[in-house]
Amino acid sequence: MPTGRLTRIGGVVISVDSAGHALAIKDYSGRTRTFHFADGARITKGGDESAAGLDDIAAGGRVRLMVSGDVAASAHVMVQPAQ
Repeated sequence: MPTGRLTRIGGVVISVDSAGHALAIKDYSGRTRTFHFADGARITKGGDESAAGLDDIAAGGRVRLMVSGDVAASAHVMVQPAQ
């Protein structure tokens, strides 16, 4: 797990590298950033905070990450509301 202060970052997923445990996003300020997931990083999806994995993250989805530098300690995948 990353040490030090964690920062919240949100954005739209550009790509996911499940083998490399990495995720590239375009943050809400327009920057493209890549984050590597720490061992034991928590990934959740949806309003019920159910556990998920990197395979549950798709390009175009919105995510909220807690990071230290370029290492993610947790990620939450937002789901689209029902139409």
